[in-house]
Amino acid sequence: MEEDQNKWLGTLLIIGSAIAYSLSGYFTRLITLDVWTVLFWRGIFGGLFIGAYVVWRYQKDLWVAIRAMGMAGF
Repeated sequence: MEEDQNKWLGTLLIIGSAIAYSLSGYFTRLITLDVWTVLFWRGIFGGLFIGAYVVWRYQKDLWVAIRAMGMAGF
């Protein structure tokens, strides 16, 4: 039963992400800023969200995970 629920949840998440990705171009064109400003803010928010995920994912082992990346990851 649990496997069926996970399958449906996965399917819904994939459909939702496909719809969101398809609409992103439309919403991006509604922004009245120049390209460099949009890229700057997109990079800032992308970095913050990735950083938040890493903190959430590794919690106690955060510094171990950061050191394991090395200079190439930094």
